[in-house]
Parts: sequence; structure tokens; C-alpha cells
Amino acid sequence: MKNTLFTTALLLMLCISCNSISPRNYWENFDSINLKEAHSDTGPRGGMLEMYWRASAKNHFKAIDIIKYATEGGWILADRIPIAKSHLQTWRTKSGKPGFAFTYTNSFTDLTNIPFTRWTNNDVTVYRFKTNFIALLPDDAGETNKNGYVVLSRDGKELSVYYLWGE
Repeated sequence: MKNTLFTTALLLMLCISCNSISPRNYWENFDSINLKEAHSDTGPRGGMLEMYWRASAKNHFKAIDIIKYATEGGWILADRIPIAKSHLQTWRTKSGKPGFAFTYTNSFTDLTNIPFTRWTNNDVTVYRFKTNFIALLPDDAGETNKNGYVVLSRDGKELSVYYLWGE
């Protein structure tokens, strides 16, 4: 009986801890009705997450609510930058598809690697967050914990989350 109780308690703790550290599980709870796409890939050395929400009403997604939700999940707002539609639409993946220019720099002008899908084609504000996981910079240039991004369309109808951690 003691072994069964111990095993059950251990499994429950593992399930709870796995759910609490999984970014996808956390973000899937944000306005799940309007969640349109979610892609993630995790492994022993790191992972990635990209998610997209779309609502029919203008101003459905508000920066104050998104920042509060991210903060409750352990993310800390580092900065924000508006990106014009004309600039955003130049971001393409290597295969030519619309991409999100996940960047470790303080600007979005020196782009060489565009690994993420971009669904939004409007003026946006990109919110960059410090997270509780680090990302190793390319070419052994160090590490950063500014690796969580929230992209909010100006009209408040579209929202994307991008997260990259590990190697």
C-alpha cells in the first residue's frame, strides 16, 4: 500500500511539474477558443514554440492582458518595438514563406535567420520577454534569456507567441 501511494504521489508530482514548465501547455490556456495553430518541438537540449490566435472583433487582444498573462507565467517584459506592415512582409523563411524574425539583437534589421512561421501581415508590436529558460546564441556568442516574443497586430485581432530555448 505504501509503495502504491508513493508511486502515485511521484507520478502526480511529475505530471504537475511537466505541465508547469511546458510553455505550450501554459500558452494553450490563453484564449483557447481563438487559438488557430500551435507548433512546438522539445528535446533534451532545448525547444521551440510558435502559436497563433485570431479573433473576429477588433481590439480583442489587448497588450495589458497579454503582458499580465505572460508575467503570471514567469516572463518579464524587456522591451517592445512597433514593426510596420511593409517591413514585416520582407521577413521570409529560407523557403520563401512568411516568417517571424526571431532575433537576439536589439533590432530587427540585421536578420539572417528566420526560423518561425508568421501568420500576421499587418502592423504589429513585438513584445520581447526575459524568460526562465536561456537560449544559446549562434556561433558561441553567449546566451540570453530574452527569448520569448509576443506579436500583437495593431488592430488587436491577431496574436502570436514565439519561444526558443536551449541550443
